[in-house]
Amino acid sequence: MEIQHVIHRHPLSLSFIEEESTIARCKGCERKLSGPTYGCEPCRFFIHKSCLDEHKVEVQCFFHPCPLTISPGGYRQCFVCFKRITSNFSYKCKLSCRFRAHVECALKPMVEYSNEEYTIQHFTHLHPLKLVDSYQKHTVICSFCEELCPSSSSTYGCMKCKFFLHKSCMKSFPRQLINHRIHPCTLIFITFLNGEYFECDCCGKGIDFGMFSCGACNFDLHVKCAIFPTIDTEDVKEIQHFCHPHTLALVENDEEYGSEPRCVACAEICLPPTPTFRCSRSCNHFFLHQSCCVKLPYKSYKIKHPFHPSHLLTITSLPYNDHIRTCDVCFM
Repeated sequence: MEIQHVIHRHPLSLSFIEEESTIARCKGCERKLSGPTYGCEPCRFFIHKSCLDEHKVEVQCFFHPCPLTISPGGYRQCFVCFKRITSNFSYKCKLSCRFRAHVECALKPMVEYSNEEYTIQHFTHLHPLKLVDSYQKHTVICSFCEELCPSSSSTYGCMKCKFFLHKSCMKSFPRQLINHRIHPCTLIFITFLNGEYFECDCCGKGIDFGMFSCGACNFDLHVKCAIFPTIDTEDVKEIQHFCHPHTLALVENDEEYGSEPRCVACAEICLPPTPTFRCSRSCNHFFLHQSCCVKLPYKSYKIKHPFHPSHLLTITSLPYNDHIRTCDVCFM
């Protein structure tokens, strides 16, 4: 009897092996072969029938929204425990995501959210999240919306990783984003990979804890860049834009303009009635015309310029405390 299985490229033949008759070991459990066994003799690939039956071809993992399929292990990193996969098998995303997990990590039981639980398991983090005591909240910032967690609202967190989430952020957090304004493919939320560096394709900064990702296009977004309101959102008065680390608020009265405020994009003076955004925090000189905000391309947008033909150029922003730089074209 022969079968074709996804774990091996050749057909596998079923046979009964006496334990004393071979020193070969099972690719599933690493024990000596005995009893009903599937194998490919030319490749010296053998696996107990019971081990093959235990490894489901397709599973659903609590930490990833796409179906996972069994595949050879390799030496890649598990997206659940962040440890290297050294076993012969692992589960990987059936679609195009980079998600891969140990067999045991992929099969972890799912724990549903409960209003009455003080400790919960949430797909945004590997470790269980505990309800944070009110006296600890004065220094706690939500890892996704980046706002302070007030004592009046429930907050869950992992003290070991310094990872915290508002209860409201946790309950409304999406596993995937479809038809996103920046990227046409579905973006899947992936827990941050410890020890690896990822850069947001919107703002260009490094990513912590988790990201929305398209594995096929190698496209990644900060949580905040992915889900915070933007200029595309109708009638919004506060937005997140890749050109500035803080949120931008719509200027609603003349006093907010100060003395000769200039748009950081076009360098023209910002005056009413032209709609203008300004930094909602302490950057008093950051202003951006609403029209310029719409025109600025995202960092993932690359251009070829005749003055620098050897490389593609991407838009970037400079921090205010950076030294003065001059334009390499006009020298101003």
